[in-house]
Amino acid sequence: MPENKPFQRLPKNVIPKHYDLELTPNLEKLTFTGKTAVKVSIVNSTKEIVLNSLDLELKSVKLQYNDGGSDSTLSPVEVRLNAADETACIVFDKPLPEGEAMLFCEFNGEINDKMKGLYRSKYLTPAGEERYAAVTQFEATDARRCFPCWDEPAIKATFDISLDVPADRVALSNMPVREERIEGGKKFLRFDTTPVMSTYLVAVVVGEYDYVEKKSRDGVLVRVYTPVGKSKQGMFALEVAARVLPYYKEYFDIAYPLPKIDLIAIADFSAGAMENWGLVTYRETCLLVDEEHTSAVRRQWIALVVGHELAHQWFGNLVTMEWWTHLWLNEGYASFVEFLCVNHLFPEYDIWTQFVTETYIRALELDCLKNSHPIEVPVGHPSEIDEIFDDISYNKGASVIRMLHRYIGDDDFRKGMNIYLTRHQYKNTFTEDLWAALEEASNKPVGAVMSTWTKQMGFPMVQVSSEQRGPDRVLTLTQQKFCADGSLGDDTLWMVPITISTQEQPSKVALSTGLEQRTQEVVLENVAESSWVKLNPGTVSLFKIITLYHVSVGL
Repeated sequence: MPENKPFQRLPKNVIPKHYDLELTPNLEKLTFTGKTAVKVSIVNSTKEIVLNSLDLELKSVKLQYNDGGSDSTLSPVEVRLNAADETACIVFDKPLPEGEAMLFCEFNGEINDKMKGLYRSKYLTPAGEERYAAVTQFEATDARRCFPCWDEPAIKATFDISLDVPADRVALSNMPVREERIEGGKKFLRFDTTPVMSTYLVAVVVGEYDYVEKKSRDGVLVRVYTPVGKSKQGMFALEVAARVLPYYKEYFDIAYPLPKIDLIAIADFSAGAMENWGLVTYRETCLLVDEEHTSAVRRQWIALVVGHELAHQWFGNLVTMEWWTHLWLNEGYASFVEFLCVNHLFPEYDIWTQFVTETYIRALELDCLKNSHPIEVPVGHPSEIDEIFDDISYNKGASVIRMLHRYIGDDDFRKGMNIYLTRHQYKNTFTEDLWAALEEASNKPVGAVMSTWTKQMGFPMVQVSSEQRGPDRVLTLTQQKFCADGSLGDDTLWMVPITISTQEQPSKVALSTGLEQRTQEVVLENVAESSWVKLNPGTVSLFKIITLYHVSVGL
């Protein structure tokens, strides 16, 4: 990883509480205009309000606050844009008093071709006409390309979103429509107020789509939006989503907090999918199933992606990382839970075997290199964030969460997740907050164990030797950092949960206290010298094993 640039964080002297956001996209000229009215809290008196803005023209900015029963409106003496820092500094001629105020802004911008911010997605109508949809992709720091805002995950607010669009287009956002008016060829839509949420989860789509729908068992309206004429290709994802929501509700013991969820296939999309709260956007190949041509492997992948994004509705959206340093917690956790969910819905997939080959192994392949990085990486400038959307954050993150799940057991894991999500709902967290909740639920040293896996890169190689001492088998375990080039590892140590099964009790997995030192003995009582011993059944803990005499490993 490159050396981190200085942290670029917004000052906290003025923070938003609620946004009224109105957008008017022009799908012919590929431009848009917008208005915001943001209720702000001036925490400390200041002459400057600093927020994020990029590639926008700010045309009209004013501040209105109530001064002793009468409204006072102030115009700034300067609006200073800094493209390098992606900020707008609104400067007034005198300090603003503490209290609440309304910040109004009118702006315009381009519906760009960068697949971030508010961007264009080209599609063909059934008649073969080329048209564009307007789509948002705000993670990690691109809401600022669509409207001026405090574009950091910890600066949450509620949103009232309105869209002024062509009358013949479908227009969607995070929440259901509250009000709709059609005048001439235009349609004005106002959506319900969102929960408290981060700016990167705000979403808008305007285009031409068909949809299929059903209600989940727990009463949530689920819709899958597809290109016109392809609604049948959304049926598989619809069935998966409608079954996933009640599963997560029961698993977390917390209901999905929104009244609807839309899943929509986007023609031009940079990632696989994005977990916008209530309006999840997908690459078409990650959502649509053609009954005649889609392979079984692709169906499994779509089920996993749907499970992943819906897990984020709780873990990421309801409770959000404080800063992008903790991105792995969002993605690693969802990348584990997607398998947990699909294993429940489709046991015939044998999905945990596929986890080993597709997730676990990919993590080890990257992490054994000298230019790997720890799971948890300090992030300074926003430009660094994209660098950590990789196999370490997703695949190694998922693998260590799976290892933790085995270590504390499913019952305590579920209990800890409920503690975590309930305690921090609508708020922001650090990695340590999750460890604290799981430690509280399990009474095991989760923080001490997991910090060795998240704060240092690489993984151990464990040499195992066996010795018979009377009726007992004694295993000597020695750990050392594994390096792909064959060089000797450094002095790094991990706290390694060690699982063992034996020939005498092949279905019983005994959990030792874990390998905590360089060398440690494990005594297996009443295991004959001729019996086999299997370490790490299911390939759950992250280590490579060198074995000597009657010891087998893995699956």
